[in-house]
Amino acid sequence: MSNVKLLIMAVILCCLGISMVQACEGECRKIPTANLQKKYEKILNDQANTLSVSDSKKAKKLISKVTTGLDKSFSKLIFMGKFRGTCAKIGNRPPTEICGSAKSVACHAKWNIQDSWLVDVQKLVGDRVEQVYGTQKKVIRDAMIKNVKNYCPKNKACKSWEKEFEAMMLGFEKQEHQKEYGNKYPNCLPLGQGGI
Repeated sequence: MSNVKLLIMAVILCCLGISMVQACEGECRKIPTANLQKKYEKILNDQANTLSVSDSKKAKKLISKVTTGLDKSFSKLIFMGKFRGTCAKIGNRPPTEICGSAKSVACHAKWNIQDSWLVDVQKLVGDRVEQVYGTQKKVIRDAMIKNVKNYCPKNKACKSWEKEFEAMMLGFEKQEHQKEYGNKYPNCLPLGQGGI
């Protein structure tokens, strides 16, 4: 095989490798934010179902105004806002680190900790719900604004999000850095106390 052919093959393989890394980065953002959007769609539908038939119909018509593009807003909030910057090397990433790694996002997927992105997400949804339903009559406002704003993290369903998102993001961390982690799996334990 000529040097030119070898060079062309190397370039193709390099491009494939780059696209795979970018795809992983894309999925790392897209999958969790789409998942969050679905969860909030369910919460909004459940709240609308607590209303009378006519009020429920009005409330449900407006749900898409809240949820359209919500995944992109989540992505901007989490990945373009809070979790940016240089990360420590693999093996030296403390669970408290706030940077652009999937591990950083994983380890801040708790409601009751400082810098919890779930708290920021809940506030974003609450603000959007208030904008959309703010002019509706009181019974609809109470169900769709007050109840949605107070839904997380008090509700058990929301508490279950923590482990789900932690596992999801740690999976992406491992996938993005397979070579560095080897047969070890990243976690959110403190370094020196079983943390990887």
